[in-house]
Amino acid sequence: MCGRFTLRNKGQVQDLTGEVIEENYNVAPSSSILTITDSHKWRKWSYSPSWAKEPMNLINARSETVREKPSFKESKPCLVLADEWYEWKRDGETKQPYFFHLDHQMF
Repeated sequence: MCGRFTLRNKGQVQDLTGEVIEENYNVAPSSSILTITDSHKWRKWSYSPSWAKEPMNLINARSETVREKPSFKESKPCLVLADEWYEWKRDGETKQPYFFHLDHQMF
């Protein structure tokens, strides 16, 4: 599951949302990110259900089970703008990052 991504295509973001952004090569959980819902808003990259006693700060959801999990029952979908993302693979003591992207396009 994605734990880091980039947002570098300033022109495409501005054309799509009207927002001017700074390039970010290391967007991390809890960062302020631009999302598209019924309006374009900057939000913290995390989610916590309203019923949680302590913030859960979830950053990912599995598409296969998101409709079944109580933690996402009240959630509302949004689109997160990203150019590329990183996945890490642990091999013994070392971690290797793998970088996923489309040529000159946003996901």
